[in-house]
Amino acid sequence: MTDAKGCGASRAYSLSVTGAAGAAAAGSTLLCEAATGTASVTTVVPGATYAWSVTNQTGAGVIVGGASGPSVTYRGTAAGVFALTCKLSVPGLPCPAYAHLEVTVKDGTAPVVTAPSAVSALATGVTASVPLQPGSTYDWSVENGKITAGQGTSVVTLTAGYPGVLKLLVTETRADGCTTKAAVRDVVVTGSEPCTPGPETLCLNGGRFRVTVSWQSYTDGSKGPGQAVGLTADAGYFWFLDDANLELFVKVLDGRAVNGSYWVLFGALSDMEYAVTVTDTATGAVRTYHNPAHHQASTADVNAFGDATPAGSLAAEVTAARGTGGAYGELAAATLPGAVPPASGAIGEKSALGAIGCFPAADTLCLHGQRFRVRVTWRNYANGSTGKGWASPVTDDAGTYWFFADTNVELVVKVLDGTSVNGKHWVLWAALTDVEYTLEVFDTVGGFTRVYKNPAHRLWSGSDVEAF
Repeated sequence: MTDAKGCGASRAYSLSVTGAAGAAAAGSTLLCEAATGTASVTTVVPGATYAWSVTNQTGAGVIVGGASGPSVTYRGTAAGVFALTCKLSVPGLPCPAYAHLEVTVKDGTAPVVTAPSAVSALATGVTASVPLQPGSTYDWSVENGKITAGQGTSVVTLTAGYPGVLKLLVTETRADGCTTKAAVRDVVVTGSEPCTPGPETLCLNGGRFRVTVSWQSYTDGSKGPGQAVGLTADAGYFWFLDDANLELFVKVLDGRAVNGSYWVLFGALSDMEYAVTVTDTATGAVRTYHNPAHHQASTADVNAFGDATPAGSLAAEVTAARGTGGAYGELAAATLPGAVPPASGAIGEKSALGAIGCFPAADTLCLHGQRFRVRVTWRNYANGSTGKGWASPVTDDAGTYWFFADTNVELVVKVLDGTSVNGKHWVLWAALTDVEYTLEVFDTVGGFTRVYKNPAHRLWSGSDVEAF
């Protein structure tokens, strides 16, 4: 270098950055699509600046980090080839040097999924597949369904979920170690509309079953929909004429572990005519149970719905024989699995006790202005265990009891003032269980107790209109 006075000077730099034919840049030259790689210049020069760029004729790669340093990170975005170039500028040198690296991106196209366009809700044995490639493995996932066989292979077997969309996703890991993009396939799952709780609708057993009730009075012919009130995930009640007067309790249980079916149970505190309609929103199957006028019943349909029950309607008449209590009530002839015919006996036993007040407790309902004290004990015929019923008041005149789990309502009791009709207070109950139990109702004013005993294996709704 020579200055204006003609003086010259020189300085030597050692730079090992060459052109495309050299080895000035080294790094990952083979990528799977969507994978990342790194590259670096082979010689780092103090004080130098670096500017990496992509010559990307096919759109196969992009820089994701380090573009102004000696090392760079890049990603393969599509199958093809792209070139990385590093412009290296050294202070004092008039011309920059360039390093090049060519990168090949392997194809990562998602496999094509073959599957039905639509299936029924909870359908089993549904298959989905992708083309089999030698040495490949496959990772499947599913939303609104369950893989039952074939994970890791090119063909899987599924069980569909509830109405809506079943979404399949699968990635293929090839023999070269590359994993493809996820393939997505939507399968329509058909069935009834989802259950939405409302003033006239219960949604039971996790919202799968829609329950509605219609009624007609035998005294004046009036009719209408039952008004729904949910209690637990599996149970609720309906009132007809007055929101303080509970008329019908309904429960839907998952009994598949016992007999492969969902069970519908209901118990009435009324002898009005009514119809209970239960819809399985997963399959579209419908069951309707009709109770004739002047009939008070507890009913259990333990074969109501299965996972494969076909869509459509089935009507059932709630039939019953005269209850063992004679004129006091009627009971449904329905029995649970393993049941035996109901035993005979009086509907109630009456005894006189000294009058004391009613004090609500965990095992005690105090009904009708706290005049009547109600308690329940039970015995499980399956294992001989015994216990108290645990009380939950619902209105001033009615409440429920659970025996084994607070989510499982077993018995509903109501005390009404019927003195304007026959000069008596009435005791009514509806059972959603067939275990042995004893219902004790004590009148704290009159000092009398009524005891109602239900034998094992009997599902019973009853009413004592001469109780007190």
